[in-house]
Amino acid sequence: MFKNQIQGLQSAGGVTLEERRRMIRIRCYCQVEVQQGEEKLKGVVTDLGVDGLRLKCPSKLPEGSQVSIHYNGAEAGGIRCQVIWSQPHARYVESVSGLRYDDSSDNLRASWVKLVLQELGFDESRVYQKRKFIRANASIPARVEAPDKSQLNARVVNLGVGGALIELNEEFPRDTRLQLDMCLWRILPTLSLPGLVVDSRRDSETGLVLSGLRFGELNPQQVELLGKYVVYLLNQTAS
Repeated sequence: MFKNQIQGLQSAGGVTLEERRRMIRIRCYCQVEVQQGEEKLKGVVTDLGVDGLRLKCPSKLPEGSQVSIHYNGAEAGGIRCQVIWSQPHARYVESVSGLRYDDSSDNLRASWVKLVLQELGFDESRVYQKRKFIRANASIPARVEAPDKSQLNARVVNLGVGGALIELNEEFPRDTRLQLDMCLWRILPTLSLPGLVVDSRRDSETGLVLSGLRFGELNPQQVELLGKYVVYLLNQTAS
């Protein structure tokens, strides 16, 4: 239902682990009805996250006001939101507004927001528990730079906003800092991320080492590209 509308993730600039989770958004094109008191407006949700959304609609919405957003054609209920900011669009007549969900967790779980996020691969426990981070299964050729600057071939087994699981020949102690470079050739540019080893184990069948990495601070460009990788992998899994 929503799959073709999901285009990718974007960053609003957060760099810490929690900010990264909160600021990453799903780019989408969801036609909605915006109800403010007795007034009803047509609008489009252009990106969506676990804490809020971005909305285009004909009128500039008063900051601090409450609105109800209903997804056109969805059986699930609407959601109440608070307008955090609103400004005229730079090129079109519509306004652009940033909204934060102002509804109970139960209502969010029963809303169209959950349906969109589920289509992307989020489940309820991952969306509504702050310490959980979405992971996408992967098989991406990669290269790891060790502290001594040596280069090792590796493979990314899964990838998420907070970290990755990689497969390689060498085992590194916990808290070892590594540089991870991966590339989906002809699909996305090379992604380079700093990581800290949080655990390692040797696979008894392959003899290779599986190491869990936690990503360090990332700049907005790294966050945006990481989001595109995660969305691509999730859509491949769902297809």
